[in-house]
Amino acid sequence: MKLLKMRCVVPLFGLLLFSSTNISAEGVDIFGYAQITLTGNKDLADESVSPTTTFSVQEFDLFFQKTLSPKITMLADIQFNGNYSTSKSWGSMALDELWIKFSPYRQLNIKVGKLLPTFNSFNEIKTKFPLFPYIVRPIVYETSFQESLALNRWAPEHAMMQIFGTQPINNAKLDYAIFGGNSEFLETEVKGSGTLTLPGDDTTNFKLVGGRVGMRASGIKFGVSGTYDYARNDVINKSVADQNARIPSINEHLPSFVPKLEIMPKLGDIPRARLGFDLSYTGHGLTIEGEYILVKQMPSDKEKANLDIIVKGTTIPAGQMKPYAVQTVGTDLTKSFWYVNVMYDFLDKFYASAGFSNQADASDLLVSKDGVTGLLFCFGYRLTDNVTIKSEFTNIRNDIMSDEAAIELNQIIGQVAVSVFF
Repeated sequence: MKLLKMRCVVPLFGLLLFSSTNISAEGVDIFGYAQITLTGNKDLADESVSPTTTFSVQEFDLFFQKTLSPKITMLADIQFNGNYSTSKSWGSMALDELWIKFSPYRQLNIKVGKLLPTFNSFNEIKTKFPLFPYIVRPIVYETSFQESLALNRWAPEHAMMQIFGTQPINNAKLDYAIFGGNSEFLETEVKGSGTLTLPGDDTTNFKLVGGRVGMRASGIKFGVSGTYDYARNDVINKSVADQNARIPSINEHLPSFVPKLEIMPKLGDIPRARLGFDLSYTGHGLTIEGEYILVKQMPSDKEKANLDIIVKGTTIPAGQMKPYAVQTVGTDLTKSFWYVNVMYDFLDKFYASAGFSNQADASDLLVSKDGVTGLLFCFGYRLTDNVTIKSEFTNIRNDIMSDEAAIELNQIIGQVAVSVFF
């Protein structure tokens, strides 16, 4: 009988838990953000590809926050992506944030734990869907594309400590943040022998450091951000691993007078710096925002020599993809991203926005060294303070007039979404 009661109480408790907004259980505030989408995709570059449509729970973030004292707060965020299901291996789930904040003064706050670092303006609010007009976030912040774009190459995803604050200066406010955390070199599997290293542990002595300084006044906000760490170059190293796996078979069929192909080296850990700029204006129903990110790696002479070998070894011979040889990896490891978005509120509950972005990776010559551009138009209706209905039309394409772009991109994407805050 007790077991039956427990089985009844748990669903009932869950129903009560989520039936109100920003509820509190034993002093713990529980709230969240979610976005559900319907997406249609048409490939204009390849007419043989049929259009597709799909429904998706794009992202769901569930927050638990507790005020431990007037100056100490703790927060945890459990994040679900892409129709998450363990039984079907869909999407992903992660503890995206878990930190404790000490706030002795307005000018001084300290966060310790897994946190979203202050880098440019968007990084800290990327999970709060109702706060921005578009459905797909600026692409380097879009967690739906984590597997295909390796977002941590562009902006720091997490830090483990941050000191930040705000200092009033006349009618303006000076914001600052300094953060540090693990490098990209986190262990992903259990080692069979040697030093005990658990999955998620940093296997290096070098760490991520960074920060932002900015000003706010009269609806204008701007800032400069930067980080320094080491890059893993997983995308290039995967190309190397794929090619190395084919080399024994290729060598086996080469005539005796043809030199055998050699196994290519991987790129080592290379020092990397990110530089970011953000600027926004809000006033009179108009919001204009933009960001720029530059990612620069500083390889040593040995790493440059290895990169030259990789470039040669990963070049696709003439006749396989194009009539000429196609170089897939470039020697320039610079990456950049920028976006601009303009939104106007009208008739109290309606808004319209338009945006343009460019993402360029000089080392990825298969797509285009000049980058991939995105043009979007979005319309929204705020049904309530907690629910926003959005529609979006996006065109994503690369420089299709360039012979260097071996893969042509030209897609039209239409989306409808519901963003909810509870």
